[in-house]
Amino acid sequence: LKCCDRLEAIAGELVVTEPVFAASLAELQAQVRECVDSPCSGAETTIGDSLTLDEVVRLVAEERDLARWIKWRTGILPPDRYRVSGRVLTALRIALSEVLENSFTAASRIPHSSISLSLREHIRGGRSYIAMKVVHPVRGSAPPGISRRVFRVPISRGGRPHIGAFLAGTLMRGIGGDIWFFVDDANERAVTVIEIPHEVMP
Repeated sequence: LKCCDRLEAIAGELVVTEPVFAASLAELQAQVRECVDSPCSGAETTIGDSLTLDEVVRLVAEERDLARWIKWRTGILPPDRYRVSGRVLTALRIALSEVLENSFTAASRIPHSSISLSLREHIRGGRSYIAMKVVHPVRGSAPPGISRRVFRVPISRGGRPHIGAFLAGTLMRGIGGDIWFFVDDANERAVTVIEIPHEVMP
């Protein structure tokens, strides 16, 4: 709900200079707030009762025409072992779409590059999670402070806030998961981790 408050505040700041964008933000925060307040009242997914994580990635990749860039790391956890459904599936699709679209923007500029995915299970705070690690084909360090803010607050670029990653973070935290970005110093790769509560999987 703090994320909704932040969206509402940004909409208020832009209501004079960019009224159409401000109205869209206000409507978005109202929809997110309604989803959080009444998680069972939203529309049912139209793509089936449940999908494996492999199927979710394939679906999003095909929607964005990214399938040929996706490479699953072998020898770890098989992506067809875990399934998601309902609002978890909806949140994961939106988050993955944001992450893979941004990764593709980088991959398309680098010859022979790919987007590497892998899964692992872990326990944090007494709860079991599945972490989907997305390694982007980008080398170098992130600007100071950006890593901690991505998926947490709207990031301003070109004089206006961009809310795609912020919305993805809001949705994942709304289902009890999380999503974060960091740069792996060992190989200088940019990495996004999407964390899904294990117990919500059928």
